[in-house]
Amino acid sequence: MLKKFKVSNFCSIGETQELSFEISDNNLLDDSARHACGHAVNLIECVIGANASGKTNLLKALTFILIYTRNSYTFKDQIAFDVHALKQGQPACFELEFASNQKLYQYKASINEDYIESEFFGENVKRGFTRIFEYYRNGDDWTFKKANQLEINKADLKRFKERKVSSVLSSLLSLGYLPKITFFEAFYSNVDRFGLNEFDKGAKTLEVSDILFGDDELKNAVLDFINEFDIGIDDFEFKALKYKDKEGRNKTQQLLDTKHLTDNGSFNLSLYQESNGTQAAIYLLTLVLPVLREGGLVVLDEIESGMHPHVVRKVINLFASKKHNPNNAQLFFSTHQHLLLNDRTKSQIYIAEKNSNNAETELYRLDEVEGVRNDENYMTKYLSGTYGGIPEIDFF
Repeated sequence: MLKKFKVSNFCSIGETQELSFEISDNNLLDDSARHACGHAVNLIECVIGANASGKTNLLKALTFILIYTRNSYTFKDQIAFDVHALKQGQPACFELEFASNQKLYQYKASINEDYIESEFFGENVKRGFTRIFEYYRNGDDWTFKKANQLEINKADLKRFKERKVSSVLSSLLSLGYLPKITFFEAFYSNVDRFGLNEFDKGAKTLEVSDILFGDDELKNAVLDFINEFDIGIDDFEFKALKYKDKEGRNKTQQLLDTKHLTDNGSFNLSLYQESNGTQAAIYLLTLVLPVLREGGLVVLDEIESGMHPHVVRKVINLFASKKHNPNNAQLFFSTHQHLLLNDRTKSQIYIAEKNSNNAETELYRLDEVEGVRNDENYMTKYLSGTYGGIPEIDFF
């Protein structure tokens, strides 16, 4: 579970901004917050604000460091991310506190466009975090320190020093020097370096078909939820499409069909023929339900994109259900759908604003605003400008 995330000098984020899932025990108001490693933690957090306030950049930053920590063992090229336009030449800094395998960890990284300047990875033993490893790099100079119980052979250590764009944590996990950390494994995001990864009918339909064809349990779970949305789908079926690949070999692709039953008969539609909203809902559930089943983190930009607010609320509320979320999966999303605010507590809503003096994103959680209560109509008060974070528009 993610407890805390800090980032500085990433896209529109200049000075350090913090996203915290941690709350006091007094704010454990329902099943959308749970205990992990002795801390009360929200399972759901959202961010709202005007266009260009930096909401997506916060999601991009979190996605970047999680993917980088998981996958950069295989990276060989330049590190691909963007610093703040007014802070060129300075590193981006990231900090994660998270619970995994009943332990609490901290990870810090300082990264420039050419190499990782420093990393720290530690475990919370009593007070504070005890170092598992850390290093500092300045060009070819490299100072590496580790816990005594972490044995690394000299050849691998030399390779870690030479591979300046690869996270040492990623390398240690990939090579088995550290036990598997599930926090980095169960993760889904719909953003990439360029922002929201828009729904692509062709690629996403093939991806959904492949996943659901090979997982009957997941297929039935997605179908159960789709049936609750009252969009006319009664069953899923698969149709085999035969084709030749570039080498002329015969191939078969299973394509998902939706079956519709009416008083006048039944008919099938390919997923391509369904509405954008239906496709988006099926795709989202296909990727989100496995994280709910196993536990993990889901990061969604513009969660309402293409879907009715009631459908979106249904998906969000899965994370607040002990039945559907037994392993404490978490959801962090951005939205322009103000109605979604009323389902949240004041500790689950972040406001994003752009500081006009330095063009930097600033974040604050609603429970940091004096006088805000948990029984307020957040939608109405946000739209009235009480909390800030709305665009200043002269309609006349």
